[in-house]
Amino acid sequence: MKASAQEVRRRRVFYMPGFDPHPDRRYHRLFREEGARQAAISGYRLEVGRAAQGEHRADWSAVYSDDSGARVETDLRVWSWRDLVSARMSQPLWRRALRGYGAYARLIFSGDLFRLGRLAWTPMIPTLYPLAAVTFYLLLSLGAGAAALALMVWALGAAGWVLGLVLGALAARAVFRLLRKRDGRIFAFYLFDTYALMQQHARGAAPDLEERLEAFASDLTAASESGVYDEILVIGHSLGAAFAVEVCGRAFARDPDLATRGARIGVLTLGQILSAFSAVGGGRGAEVRRAARLLAARPDAVWVDVTSQADGACYALIDPLAGGEAPPSMARLAGPKLVSGRFRETMGEAEYAKLRRKWNRLHFQYLHAFERPGIFEYFAICAGPLSLATRFAGLRSSRRGPPLAAEVEGAEAASASEFAAAPA
Repeated sequence: MKASAQEVRRRRVFYMPGFDPHPDRRYHRLFREEGARQAAISGYRLEVGRAAQGEHRADWSAVYSDDSGARVETDLRVWSWRDLVSARMSQPLWRRALRGYGAYARLIFSGDLFRLGRLAWTPMIPTLYPLAAVTFYLLLSLGAGAAALALMVWALGAAGWVLGLVLGALAARAVFRLLRKRDGRIFAFYLFDTYALMQQHARGAAPDLEERLEAFASDLTAASESGVYDEILVIGHSLGAAFAVEVCGRAFARDPDLATRGARIGVLTLGQILSAFSAVGGGRGAEVRRAARLLAARPDAVWVDVTSQADGACYALIDPLAGGEAPPSMARLAGPKLVSGRFRETMGEAEYAKLRRKWNRLHFQYLHAFERPGIFEYFAICAGPLSLATRFAGLRSSRRGPPLAAEVEGAEAASASEFAAAPA
């Protein structure tokens, strides 16, 4: 690429993590280390600056250069909400269990679970897995308590009831705590909390999260109005993909001309579970769906959704607008372009064989280097000279289910404003 034909010289990247209690510097370290590895594989240079921690954010810069003379400066920012995650995960286990069971009860008895199942059966495994695992924890703990009680009654007769109840409660508590400590390998309580927060937000019962998303929308608007950047890229991973889309929807609702007046805006969702919001009822659930539809209908903002069928914790190649009360309109001309990460092909056989059963690690593979990179290469997207729109312009959407109207020859057009005004 000639320097004179370079499309992007200055870029702003906003990254929205998923439900993750780890420090924000984890993402800086990951970008620095994996970016250096990817640059060596792909044949370009990537210099990553030091991270600076701010209020609800972490910032660093990166400079891309290659032998063609292209040079790109990128400002990266993590939109941090880990304090909200940590606050929920640090609550007493009984409170987290009650909140999680309440979320699953609403999911099941409202019919939302069956709407989720219509999207695809594979994501139902990680959806129901934490419910099964935590219930197993409780039953095993109660079984230990009952065994301690029965032993005391057998040994002491009627006099053993009081001592048995005390020892039984202690035994149940000890077994539950032991299982909880080993949960770091199977992440049952972590996923329990994730779905509980999703339900809270869908019902409008997470005001702290609402306030944070509003602040992020203001941040996006300010970056667009600054006139500094050629491209603004909003990236969301896992549950953060839903919130990233919602932030964009909020920003566009404030200023419909945001993408036409300032820098071009690209949205990249990775390993998304946004599709779950298309089936979850409730007040904010409808707002999340409406924000996604508003973003999808805009011809001036490109949205690329990357998932992999090897990632068992996402809705792989499922249209984020599918599901819910009705299928997506066949008159829709715009929408997210669904792209397969093809982990099995791009990771290399040895690495894939090593990680294929580590589902949590594979869920983060989008942010790692690839031995045989394809069109999806995270670091080139974040820091390279091509915009998101140009990079994926020639790629057809890999879509399950009914195609978009834009993919059907002779389909009748409908305006974006009509679609954005349609019920969620």
